[in-house]
Amino acid sequence: MMDIQDEKLDRDMQGIKALQEEVLKKDVIEHLKAVVERDVSDLIDTLVQEQVEAVLQAEHLRPELLTELRRHEQELSEVERALHNSESRRANAQIRTADLQRRLYTIRKRDGTVSLHFPENIHALLGMDGEAVKALMREYGLDKPSDSRDRNLNSLMQFLGLSYQLVRSPVLSPHPRIHHLDFCA
Repeated sequence: MMDIQDEKLDRDMQGIKALQEEVLKKDVIEHLKAVVERDVSDLIDTLVQEQVEAVLQAEHLRPELLTELRRHEQELSEVERALHNSESRRANAQIRTADLQRRLYTIRKRDGTVSLHFPENIHALLGMDGEAVKALMREYGLDKPSDSRDRNLNSLMQFLGLSYQLVRSPVLSPHPRIHHLDFCA
């Protein structure tokens, strides 16, 4: 009797194990199937969205419109640069002789950047040698620099909006290399 019951129990256990394996396989397959379907659906959505955008852009944004958009962006950039430079010149014009160490407001070049050699203040500007002044003038596209460092500095100060000019002052100093800064009203 016990042997018969053991055999029946073994058969029942094997049936339960087979049923468990079948359920596990079904569940895993169903789970994997759901994951794959979701991933494929997401991928399809992404691809469809990219294709729709490409078609809309190709059909609705004519090359002329894109060219006009780029032109307007460039004009806006130029206006922003001009406004920045105008505000900087206005602020630089407010610097007085007591503030020669006050930081100069930057002027942007045509490409929208500021020169790496832009002087920090008037004192630094006046300390630049003739070649550095000429290089800065060329970098900003100013008129052809002259051979006179003083004239070039005066042009550069005017370009930066500074209300100063270098003048020789034999009364203050008979030495020809010594200058002083005069306020231009």
